[in-house]
Amino acid sequence: MTQETIHPVVNGNGTDRKELVEQRMTTLRALSGAEAALAGMSPNGRDYIGEPELFRAAVDQHVARQKDLSDMRKAITEEVMRLQRLD
Repeated sequence: MTQETIHPVVNGNGTDRKELVEQRMTTLRALSGAEAALAGMSPNGRDYIGEPELFRAAVDQHVARQKDLSDMRKAITEEVMRLQRLD
């Protein structure tokens, strides 16, 4: 997630700011669970016996997935902070 985060424009005709924050907080809780679950499926070298290149590729993929979730969590946290500053 390298692109700039697009933030909602809070206005009287749109979703209430409180609801926008709660939607993002619900997502952050789910991401926390996903990060924990992903950590539990870290590649194990014994599952790639005789295939060191495949194991390295699996580790690289795992690290990339962790980074993707972390980047998403950071972007959504930024949205929450921005929405709360508008109060």
